[in-house]
Amino acid sequence: MRLILTAISISIATIAAQASERETAITEMTSGILERVIRPAFTDFRDQSAEMRYRMSDLCGGPSRSAMADVQQQFKALTVAYARIEMLRFGPLTQKNRFERDPVRKSGR
Repeated sequence: MRLILTAISISIATIAAQASERETAITEMTSGILERVIRPAFTDFRDQSAEMRYRMSDLCGGPSRSAMADVQQQFKALTVAYARIEMLRFGPLTQKNRFERDPVRKSGR
């Protein structure tokens, strides 16, 4: 009977250790994705949005072909930055349907 209890105890300890290792690996992987992919993509989107505001302000302050070309170029950069984050539908983006309240998505543009 002691042998069986010992074997069961060892099995449980092994399973617990494996589960802990799996959790650690998942945590490291998700942390890596967050730091190397998600945060930089959102930072780029924020920066491109700020640049778009600046370019639009220039265009509105003094309309010219050059200012319009700058806005068009910046719009393309902003669209690319948005495309990198658009598919991220988890975490804070899903709270209170933030993603679904996006006016660009609703208008179909």
